[in-house]
Amino acid sequence: MPYWQQHDAVVERRAHTTTRLRALLWLADRYPDTAAAIYQAQAARLPLNPADRTPQRRQALAWARTLDRLGRLHPDDFHAHYRTELAAAKRKQRDRSPAAVTGRWPAIGLTSATVEGRNS
Repeated sequence: MPYWQQHDAVVERRAHTTTRLRALLWLADRYPDTAAAIYQAQAARLPLNPADRTPQRRQALAWARTLDRLGRLHPDDFHAHYRTELAAAKRKQRDRSPAAVTGRWPAIGLTSATVEGRNS
């Protein structure tokens, strides 16, 4: 697989992960009472892995399980917000591409004027 396709796949995977997290955090803000109740229940659980028993790790795991549970409790809200966030992320990524920012495609030496048929 060519490098640029691997790079695009990594960027896309990162965008999906970030978008999912933003949608889940939005759910936590939208349903604070539910999130607090789920978090308290999750924080009370003792992880099986001794390495996960440090206070910081337990808190992080409890929040991860809380957000996952919120996404399953409110799937319609989650998916609607996820699609909105993903569209915004793709629009932002497209606007930040080298061609959009500089009008040039540096890897192949083209400018937007050349692509549009004008000489530069």
